[in-house]
Amino acid sequence: NFFKCTITSPPYNVGLNHIYEEGKQLKYKTKKEDVKENYFEWLSVRLKEMIRVSEYVFFNIQSLAKNKIEIIMLLNEYRQFYKDEIIWTKQGQPAMERGVLNSCFEHIYIFSKNRPEMRKFYGYDFRGTLKNVQTFGQVGKNPYTSIHKAQFPQSLPDFFIENFCKVG
Repeated sequence: NFFKCTITSPPYNVGLNHIYEEGKQLKYKTKKEDVKENYFEWLSVRLKEMIRVSEYVFFNIQSLAKNKIEIIMLLNEYRQFYKDEIIWTKQGQPAMERGVLNSCFEHIYIFSKNRPEMRKFYGYDFRGTLKNVQTFGQVGKNPYTSIHKAQFPQSLPDFFIENFCKVG
């Protein structure tokens, strides 16, 4: 009924949200669960449940186009559970549009019910060994990239499991 940690990377809401200029093909033409209209609510319901059932939630998301405001709203809505943040640096891909910065990092927001106002992870003994900026390797090494291209490398969840999920 309870998890030590949840590691998630929800959809960034880039398929059906009009971020492509006219004449460009949308990446997702049909989707049973379109998050376009109620992206904030879609994220909020899920984050609320993750916080309910987990001691720590590692919430990986990248600010892109139309999801920026919703991410800010989500952080504000769950500010009482916001513990810390890790920046995941990655090899940036060239921006698809002129005038757009290459995106070379993603946020991993950490939410918790365990004294979130403090940065300390109680019950853990690391001191000066874990940084809040991490590089997790290449996504291409993940065996599931042929199924879904937008993935994080296996070393990302491994890092959180090894450092924040005690044996047993």
